Amino acid sequence: MATNQTVSYKFDWGEPVKIIGGSPQKYLDIAQGSVCGIRKIETEVVSKDFNEPIGTVLYLVEASNGEAIEIPEKYLSAFD
Repeated sequence: MATNQTVSYKFDWGEPVKIIGGSPQKYLDIAQGSVCGIRKIETEVVSKDFNEPIGTVLYLVEASNGEAIEIPEKYLSAFD
């Protein structure tokens, strides 16, 4: 039997976010942008790529220049 489960994330599609201080340099290059994708880490390969555990939420963040990068949720905060 299929069930419809609503998944709640910290940030929503299109929401402006910023990268918090202390994040790895590869994420600080964007500084801020808008959420344009959301997924969870589901495999060991992706877990190793991001150095994050399975189940971690990743956000695809697009900067104003069109550059986009996936960033673990713990490195993001709401843009004030």
